[in-house]
Amino acid sequence: MKNKNMQDKPLNIYQRINAVMGEASYVQKDGKAAGLQYKTVSHDKVTAKLRGPMQKHGIVMISDIVELIQDGNRTSVKIAVSFVNIDKPEDKVTVHFYGYGIDNQDKGVGKAISYATKYCLLKTFCIESGTDDDVESHSIDHVPTNRSLMINADQINTLEELINGYSDIRNKVLTVCNNDIATITTDRYPGALKWITALVKAKEESND
Repeated sequence: MKNKNMQDKPLNIYQRINAVMGEASYVQKDGKAAGLQYKTVSHDKVTAKLRGPMQKHGIVMISDIVELIQDGNRTSVKIAVSFVNIDKPEDKVTVHFYGYGIDNQDKGVGKAISYATKYCLLKTFCIESGTDDDVESHSIDHVPTNRSLMINADQINTLEELINGYSDIRNKVLTVCNNDIATITTDRYPGALKWITALVKAKEESND
């Protein structure tokens, strides 16, 4: 039985995050990405999964755009997300994540922010959503001259999902695709996916 003083001691932000992790460990993928054969998990489903546990354990999330780049219909953002202890606001954790959105109208920024926020939550609270490993082996060291040969938004988001939270893997990937994941060609995408998946798996196993 715990000591009463231990029970009454306020939890710090790390303990609160850990408590949320204990209640929200998995989220089911809910739909297939357009034109692709695997399922994805939506921003709304992730936030719905975490809203209750975060409220219960006194965590407020505050986000801010650190960097925003628009290139035609493609938007990329870097966001800073702070998880704040509501009982002691100075006790907080801030993390950075990237997101991409492609839209021919005015929704690119919103899509990019939603994407970055989704994977920030998945990684911070270690929520499993399943992986896809039905891929082939190809080199990705290639920059296309025809933009129609580049991977689409869903494929970009899939690669970003894997490397978000792993700055060393991100840097390694960017060195072989002209510092822009969107320049990977569609024929080399399966190999890129397999290679990056292997890098992340090795990284996670080394941290166990």
